[in-house]
Amino acid sequence: MWRNVLCAVFVLAFSFGLVVADEIKGRVYKVEGDKIYVSSGDDAKDPKAAKAYDVDKDVKIYVTKKGEKTEVTGGITADVFKKLDAEKGRGVTLQTKDNKVTEIVFGGKKQ
Repeated sequence: MWRNVLCAVFVLAFSFGLVVADEIKGRVYKVEGDKIYVSSGDDAKDPKAAKAYDVDKDVKIYVTKKGEKTEVTGGITADVFKKLDAEKGRGVTLQTKDNKVTEIVFGGKKQ
């Protein structure tokens, strides 16, 4: 019986962890203040479908080139955000936790 209870608690805790943390793949079109506007899914190429996400103050930003991930300093005011094209956007993967973006990864080609 204790084994069943222990397994149930483990599954519950694991499921809660999956719900809290989330990964969003899409295109970023603009940044305003502490919000980043990203469209994903079928509407990824439509700037008008971009949804606003709150960015954590300790966000980690990375740029992927040739399979190597390098960290960008400067937070949400970094140069990589100043070079965004409002029409085309730029491919990005967001990691969120508690409805705040904690990690932003630019680039990365499909293998």
